Amino acid sequence: MSAQDIVGALLNLASINRRVNTNAVASLTWITYDIITCFDEEVELIWKTRWTVPKVLYIALRYYAPLWLMPELLDRLVKHSRPFKLFILWILVDIIMMLRIRALYRDKKSVVFAVLFIWFAAASVVIPVTIFCFRLSRPIPAPPFIANIAGCVVLSIDWDKMKVAKAAVISFILLNMVYLGLTLHKFIESVRSMKRIEFGSIYTIFIGEGVAYFIGCILINAVDIAFSSGSPSLFPYVDLAQFWLSAYYSYAGCHLILHLRSVNSQLSALQSFGDCADLGIRFKPGTMRSWSSGESEELPHSVSSYDTRSKASTWN
Repeated sequence: MSAQDIVGALLNLASINRRVNTNAVASLTWITYDIITCFDEEVELIWKTRWTVPKVLYIALRYYAPLWLMPELLDRLVKHSRPFKLFILWILVDIIMMLRIRALYRDKKSVVFAVLFIWFAAASVVIPVTIFCFRLSRPIPAPPFIANIAGCVVLSIDWDKMKVAKAAVISFILLNMVYLGLTLHKFIESVRSMKRIEFGSIYTIFIGEGVAYFIGCILINAVDIAFSSGSPSLFPYVDLAQFWLSAYYSYAGCHLILHLRSVNSQLSALQSFGDCADLGIRFKPGTMRSWSSGESEELPHSVSSYDTRSKASTWN
């Protein structure tokens, strides 16, 4: 390789590093800002409540993502593109999503077993494909004269084999489409049960039942598939997609819990997806089984300007 080729490669690496690091800072800033702005709700709805499965999941998901993003940002050379760390985020957020579906369907066993079967089917594809691609693109130590430059040196990659990475991302998308389909079914039921349909009420149900978060998961995974498709021009940016994927997973799972607990505790000042504040639903009196405690609890009444009725599941 000539000196001109080396200089060209280094300039290209500098350009890639600038874009990846900018997105790393942006995703970390977004999550940090969200933690700060929602901390008062978090204290009231999470920290002051009893220890339950949703509380443990919330804390783990909320603070694992920024702790993962910080070392990735500070030292990507040492911790380069290890997708296994994303497995933890994926498992945490998927448990939250599956528990939400379980609550929506009132612990209906056929739905619960179907969702679990589909999840394990997706995992049986994602895990081996990820291991295969990681071994295929295993980095080697950089030469001494560029050892201090962030990035890595990768041996020649068979890009045709690398395209198998699409299978893992497609599995993610299909899994989230199943979640979305099941949630949309309940969303439509809730809208049809309204005596008077208003945008605010529909928007609240759209957020509360998790439709928005499932749509976001599908979109962010669709972007990820473009970077992990095996293209030599896009593969260097795979870390960029993983930064935003981890940030969104943390945001979606935590805000789903915050929003549902806010409704159930009659709090109205919640900064939610789309800044959906001061929107309320008046719930029909009755009882509903709480999956987190196994006890029957009376649904709360929340003051609202909307003459609407909907169903809610307790996340306390």
